[in-house]
Amino acid sequence: MKKTVNSFAQNGFSLMEVLVGIAVFAIGMLALASMQGALTRATAEAKVRTEAVNIAEETIEAQRGFEQLVATTGTFAFADIIDKTETVTRNNVTYTVTQDVTDYYYDLATDSFTTTAPAGYVVPNYKTVEVTVAWADDRKFIVDEGNEKTAASLGGGEIQVTGSISH
Repeated sequence: MKKTVNSFAQNGFSLMEVLVGIAVFAIGMLALASMQGALTRATAEAKVRTEAVNIAEETIEAQRGFEQLVATTGTFAFADIIDKTETVTRNNVTYTVTQDVTDYYYDLATDSFTTTAPAGYVVPNYKTVEVTVAWADDRKFIVDEGNEKTAASLGGGEIQVTGSISH
């Protein structure tokens, strides 16, 4: 008995297999393009938030640079660490920096700290400085992925950092 070999054996892919493969690839590329826009926005938000934390830490560290306890002309003193609000602009983003200071005094009679100055105290023993950095960033950005454009804005936010300063 003689075996016959089919010369019409399938070599390659059918049209349907190619179309399904192209569709799967296209869906994957669209998902990747939309993810790229989200990643760009997240990176921009992280940059703004990191800058806000840096501003808060710089503000607290600047308060620790006092030269003496009582204020005099031309020197930065412990007594000069007070509540204040200012604006700082970095990388085209305007931050509002609010510094809230609480004075603490050591009361010998109760052996505890209090925010009320006991009789005879002029200068507090230490201060807590709570710095809030807020921003509202309406800058728009566009991610251009071929024919698809994703537009978004960064929005706003705030962070709080608290530090203690003693003399």
